[in-house]
Amino acid sequence: MKLYPFQNKSDLEIKLANTIVELARQAIDLFGDTRLLLSGGSTPFGVYELLAQSDLDWKNVHIGLVDERFVPETDENSNFRNLKKAMQKAIEAGVNLYPMVNDTENRAQNLLKANSNYAPFIERLDVSFLGMGNDGHTASLFPGDQVALDDLTKNELQLIYATSPSHPKHRITCSSGLLRSAAHTFLLFTGADKKAVFDEAKQKNYPIYQLTKDLRNFYVFYC
Repeated sequence: MKLYPFQNKSDLEIKLANTIVELARQAIDLFGDTRLLLSGGSTPFGVYELLAQSDLDWKNVHIGLVDERFVPETDENSNFRNLKKAMQKAIEAGVNLYPMVNDTENRAQNLLKANSNYAPFIERLDVSFLGMGNDGHTASLFPGDQVALDDLTKNELQLIYATSPSHPKHRITCSSGLLRSAAHTFLLFTGADKKAVFDEAKQKNYPIYQLTKDLRNFYVFYC
């Protein structure tokens, strides 16, 4: 694990975006494409805007989410909706984006389709970009959800349904095994409260600790 503390969010965002761009370029050179799973929420929005402004070969960039609220894309809670806003320039340049929610009326069918769509990331994952909640959750792996707690003890590469303690409760998330398969994992958080949560994650065995404790290439960016 490598820690990268910053005095302000602007410097953090520039450094983090540049680091991810460089890793993406390396993957494209090595494999012909790059495959990234990004976190939702408002905190990383600036990083994604900077990513979208880079000169990556966007037609060979594949981007999905680490988790999603089980709502249609038209819902203001949709992570995919917000991701598309931040990545508009990359969309214009041909980036490949992968939603997790395609059918809110049929959960079983949606999960089958989502797992099929995420086959490129299950096959190879270059970068996983995580956030963290005040309860120590990451992706939609919450400490009070038995499905998530069971998943954290496994290494299956798939998408699963999970339950959040807050609205909207229904979630779909990458399994811990899929997230652990990333060649490089980044965690971004801001504020003293989140730093305190991260510092006590091992002692309290939070999901963020269970997920990342054995990762070799794990980078923590915070301010």
